Amino acid sequence: MANFLGELRPLVASHFRSVSLLETARSWDSISAERPCMTASSFMHHLEFTTAGIELAIMSASRGDTFDRRIANAVRLLAEADAQRNDAIRISLAVAAIDALLGRKGQEGAYKLADYVAAFLEPDVESRRKAADYVLDLYDKRSRVLHGEQLEGTYELGADSRILAACLLYAVWAYQDGLSRVFETSEKPDAMFEKLRADFVKPGQPIKLSDLPARRLWLTRAQ
Repeated sequence: MANFLGELRPLVASHFRSVSLLETARSWDSISAERPCMTASSFMHHLEFTTAGIELAIMSASRGDTFDRRIANAVRLLAEADAQRNDAIRISLAVAAIDALLGRKGQEGAYKLADYVAAFLEPDVESRRKAADYVLDLYDKRSRVLHGEQLEGTYELGADSRILAACLLYAVWAYQDGLSRVFETSEKPDAMFEKLRADFVKPGQPIKLSDLPARRLWLTRAQ
């Protein structure tokens, strides 16, 4: 039990951080991943997401490539990211969580990941390429700092990658949760990827979400 609680506490703290970022990072004048604040209101508003993420991370036993497993892996990776002091490792683990959610094997994986993230989080078609370019730039900077290159703003980059990962984690979970409620089944990753590719030039998102704070990253910070 002591070992279980020792593993559970940082995982819960990290997932609470993801939940709080959906609210505290919503202010476009003070977006920050460093001092999120979990309130009773944000906890209750995202109660199902909060409990589901922790439950999946602890108990997920699905086999094969499923979104339950992908969400569980992302929650665990973000817990590891939050435990790091080194900016390069924090960035790498946060980007790994993004990759765990929507990544695919094969050539041009980074380009596909960027398009999938953009199609999932950016409802405005005209801004979608900007979102994809932001993700590609983040992916490139992750590789550069991980291999020892010194870049300016790595602390801020770590905060930004953490915000993006939290928003994508919530969006993927919300989409799968909505499908399971309506159709009593979840979508396979390959089916979602084909849908995201086909709908890249269509307005809207796979599931209608309130304006997630990650949009700030490519609409203002990347300028």
